[in-house]
Amino acid sequence: MATVLLTWELGGGLGHLVDLAPLAKGLRESGHRVFAALRDLSRAETLFAGTGVSYLQAPIKTRRHEDRFDPPRTFPHILHNSGFGTANELRTMTEAWRNLYDYVRPDLIVFDHSPTALLAARGNDARRSLLGTGFYCPLDEYPLPDLRPWLPDDAGRLRRNEDSVLENANRVLDDLGQSPLERIAQLYYQVDEHFLVTFRELDNYRRLPPRFQPLVERTAASTRQTDRRTPGRW
Repeated sequence: MATVLLTWELGGGLGHLVDLAPLAKGLRESGHRVFAALRDLSRAETLFAGTGVSYLQAPIKTRRHEDRFDPPRTFPHILHNSGFGTANELRTMTEAWRNLYDYVRPDLIVFDHSPTALLAARGNDARRSLLGTGFYCPLDEYPLPDLRPWLPDDAGRLRRNEDSVLENANRVLDDLGQSPLERIAQLYYQVDEHFLVTFRELDNYRRLPPRFQPLVERTAASTRQTDRRTPGRW
């Protein structure tokens, strides 16, 4: 029996719980111990009732950032608004996640839109997997793309904003005795597995390598005998 921790840090609505609930149920039915550290516990029972999952409150940012990017133009802007904007705040949230890991002692951590949880897991012995839509796992490149390319070009500023987020993350990692990141997207790629709950045609970044075969396509193939090599017609 293994201990599995499911995390949800950012985002609203039931979509994150909808993705995590069947996984939690399957793991419990297989005899594993499952914890769920969730951003919003108020509706957890709506989807997790009867599964035997142990609930925990996820460490999250609740105070609105004073110099937030609104609207955010890049994925690093989202990180900045969510706690990566200052090293002190990020360090506190990272330590809270690490305390949670010490309590749960997971063998596997499944991250659903949980960047600070990912940062805190560096150096942890647990295996790590990402679950969610393509948006929650950006491309492993630098700089990350502009999410609002129709706005006036401001590539230099966007790059500087991304550098600032990376600097804050690396300051925290240095305090923890961990190796620095070369780029912020690397945070999402030094893991054991990615499970994208999407279709190729709907992936924000249009990834095609086998490593990113969407989970819903895997599920569809097992139930409908579809040929994944044939592009869908939309």
